[in-house]
Amino acid sequence: MKDVSMRYVGLLRTVAAAFLAFVFIATPMLSAFDRVAWSAPDISRFFVYFPLSLVTDVYLLPVEYIVPATTDPAREAIEAFIAGLPDYIAKASGMMVVSLPKQTEVLDITVEHGVCTVDFSGDIRGVSVGAAGEMALLYAMVETLCQFDHIDSVRILIDGEAAETLAGHVDTSQPLGKDQSDIRRFITFPDAAQHWGGGAISILQISDIVSGYPDGTFQPHGILTRAEFLKMLVEAARLPHSGGAQEPPPFDDVEAHWCHNYVQRALDAGLISVQDYGNSFGPDELLSREEACYLLVKASDVYLANHPDLVIEAKQTVLGFKDEAEIQDKYVEAVRECAKRGFVQGYPDGTFQPKATLTRAEACAILTRMQGVQGDRVLLVGPKPGFRWDGSHVFAVGFATAFEANVNWRVRTASGVDVIPENCTAATNGLGWGAFGLCIDARLLDSAEPMDLEIYLIDMKDGAEYSLVSVPLAR
Repeated sequence: MKDVSMRYVGLLRTVAAAFLAFVFIATPMLSAFDRVAWSAPDISRFFVYFPLSLVTDVYLLPVEYIVPATTDPAREAIEAFIAGLPDYIAKASGMMVVSLPKQTEVLDITVEHGVCTVDFSGDIRGVSVGAAGEMALLYAMVETLCQFDHIDSVRILIDGEAAETLAGHVDTSQPLGKDQSDIRRFITFPDAAQHWGGGAISILQISDIVSGYPDGTFQPHGILTRAEFLKMLVEAARLPHSGGAQEPPPFDDVEAHWCHNYVQRALDAGLISVQDYGNSFGPDELLSREEACYLLVKASDVYLANHPDLVIEAKQTVLGFKDEAEIQDKYVEAVRECAKRGFVQGYPDGTFQPKATLTRAEACAILTRMQGVQGDRVLLVGPKPGFRWDGSHVFAVGFATAFEANVNWRVRTASGVDVIPENCTAATNGLGWGAFGLCIDARLLDSAEPMDLEIYLIDMKDGAEYSLVSVPLAR
């Protein structure tokens, strides 16, 4: 009996030794990702839908929030809705986001039989919107709250009392369900959805710089006239409107033209002059690529002066186009500067084709680059180059333009450690196409090292990463 017991003890010792060997020898061989993933903080994820008011329609912009694990995501989601988007996303991009007064508080939130009752403080009555804006606000909140499995509709209270209306246009006396509204998530023009310039087109669409044609199309291959390009340029550069009574423009072919106001704004900002065009502006003449550069550099200088935090890094130092000799002397320096700033690129054969015309899609691409939009297949509306992180929540909004890919992101330290392991997010048109938004809670970004938020695409066929855009996060 004693021999059996000893053999049993010996067996236990062997098993224990094997286990310890695995713990102390095998563990150091795990990858850095495995170690970080093992110790990564628990997180909760939810979407907040922000209403965008555009000339063409009202849309919802989904932003995915990544926060420390919470037992009350509905409250966190509606409080995030009230807090809104930071200036470096909404204001810097020119998006018209309909919002509640920021001092509004959530006094209580309960869910019973599928109805989520939200009691807001009286500050919410300070909202000042029209009927479309009120509808957008209400159903953005409904969309935000009804994403949770146990919520089917939303009832609004103000200071504990039933609210007949929020801003005087929409009846809120009964619970609101998401199927009562046809407000859609933001999507781009149908003929831009599979176009190489779809991301840039969408960025200008979301900020109301382009609105398309009455049939709902954008016609990206359309050729631009001088007036059409000037209108887009003036809006993209956010040139101020002329105040007070103005003298007629010095051009004899503009006063009765639809572009009259845009020409005046461009004159006031110094983008155009009589010295350049004489007495005739020629608004309906086709625009050349070299002239577009001439106007673009001037607009860029104004834009940079009004956005001192924006950094445009030099992309090229030498012009190097094979057909440089064909560029009109007046435009050579402007073409050179546009190439240096990365606004324009040559053709695959090494030419610039200065006399060629400009398509609507090409114009969108160069205008978004002028605004500091980063990326190729992943284009960031914000943050833009020069962004300085202040330690608060980190937001990123942009557009992805790849169909057979996923939009991925991660936060990685300078030494290569993943603070938050890589995650996928969703674009509005599915997978890697359409608008996307992220908000990473500052409590998850507790690292002494500088970090980078990296957003990139993952090829669904082979898992390869490409089109990475990086946002530095250093206090």
